[in-house]
This record gives sequence, structure tokens and C-alpha cells, in this order.
Amino acid sequence: MKTAGTSSQTEFHYECPCEKARQQQVMSSLKDACKQKDFVDTCTKENQPDDDDSSSESDEDTTKAGTSKDTQTNAPGATSAKVTQTNAPGATSPKATPKTTSKSGKTVKPSKSSSIDCDNDHKVTAQDNKTLSGVLVVKSCHASRFARKPSRCTNVGDKLGSLLNGNLAKLGIKDKFNVKIVKTTGTSSQTEFHYECPCEKARQQQVISSLKDACKQKDFVDTCTKENQPDDDDSSSESDEGTTKAGTSKITQTNAAGTTSGKVTQTNGLTTKTIQASKLFAIF
Repeated sequence: MKTAGTSSQTEFHYECPCEKARQQQVMSSLKDACKQKDFVDTCTKENQPDDDDSSSESDEDTTKAGTSKDTQTNAPGATSAKVTQTNAPGATSPKATPKTTSKSGKTVKPSKSSSIDCDNDHKVTAQDNKTLSGVLVVKSCHASRFARKPSRCTNVGDKLGSLLNGNLAKLGIKDKFNVKIVKTTGTSSQTEFHYECPCEKARQQQVISSLKDACKQKDFVDTCTKENQPDDDDSSSESDEGTTKAGTSKITQTNAAGTTSGKVTQTNGLTTKTIQASKLFAIF
């Protein structure tokens, strides 16, 4: 019948026709229904922003309680019911911008998207009659992260090789070619990936062409961006990522009804959220 609240909570006022003889049973069942996970999940789902929702800003700071209040009235005289809602465990907005806290105590935002000028910053040559070598420069990519953690390089090389083989398959070439990152150099703002790809001389020109095409594919750039994200214990995020004051990490979500904030502890890529239990009081 009516909703009221702020950017951090919504009050749902409702009515339920019920004969006096059944009112106590219905009130008890309503309170039980409020505690069920399906109900909280439904609130979370309906609170997601629409595509044209102007209230959704990914980098918006946590809104102070009571800053804004939106009230929608459908009919007067509605019997009130008060709901305090937080998201269900594990439910986060697609536009949420998580922040991580490093061991140094500095809270950092995730790295921005990487970019590659494949025409000018990707060179592939024949090292000999059996091997191709390449140098690929990726911008907005922190070199020291790849130097410290070889698995990041492995994932980038595997993705480039996967896209390469996919491109060659379209040309009718069924042979598989492996791309291996052998060295990385660079700065806090760009990384040079030096790689090798075993390839017989007869296939080298086709493979070179397909490698250059693979560099331009969105999946490859997305992989570079993903592998460039800081770890929880990563202290290399200060230079070009931007830092905030040390303290408890927070996640800020902007949903259709406003902004909901919750504490976040991020460990090995998994995010846990402190959830406050919802309570529903029905008055007849």
C-alpha cells in the first residue's frame, strides 16, 4: 500500500484481509515468512537497478543514513509493517565497486581496464625455422604483479594461445600451437610480455597473422585486466591505482531504491559480507 525510507533502507507498509478468528495465526505465519531466505532473496532481486536507472553509480561513496528519503503512497490509511533489509548472503550488485585492503593498511580500488594498441605495440617475428617470438605491450598493467606471480603470465599466455588456435581452426588448420610467456618487463603503468610459440616454418606466416588477430579480441584484453587485479596482500597498488585512507574495507552498492552499504572482508578473491537479519512486525 505504501513504501517509505531512505537510500539505505525501505519500509513496506501493507494490508492483509483477515477475519478476527484467524488474525493471531496469520500474524505468526507472517513473521515466520519474513525469516525465510526466499523472501530476502526476492527483496534483493527486486532491488536491482534497471538499465536506465540513474541512481546507479558504480564508484559512489557510501551514503549517510537519512540523507535522502523517498516516500511513495498508493492508498491512505494503510496498516504499517516495518522492514529492515540487507542483501542476502553472496548477493551483490553487478555495478558494485569492491575495495581491497592490503597488508600495508592501504585501501585500494580495483585496477582499471587494460588496453592494447595491437597495431603498434605487438611485434611477432620468426626466431628460427621452428620458433616464433613476440613482444606485446599492455597498458594499464602493473608489471611487478606478473613478475611476482608467474601464474598470471601463464593465464595470459594460455588465453592468447587459445584464441590463436581458434582463429587457425576457422582457416582449417587443426594443429595446436602453445604460447608461453618467457619474460615480463615494464613499469607500474604498462607490462611488456615476451613470449615464444613453437611453429614450423611452413605455418609461420599464418600463425603470425592469427596471433595479431588474437591480440585484438576482447577476451584477451579482458584476461589481461583480470590478471592485473591486486591480490589481498598486494602492496603494489599505490602508484596508478589510487588509494584511500587505511581502515575497514567497504563495498558500496547502488540499487534502484538507493545505496546499501555493508562491510566486506576479501580473501583470495572471495567476498564475505556481514548481514543483518531482517525483521518484520505486522500490526493489525
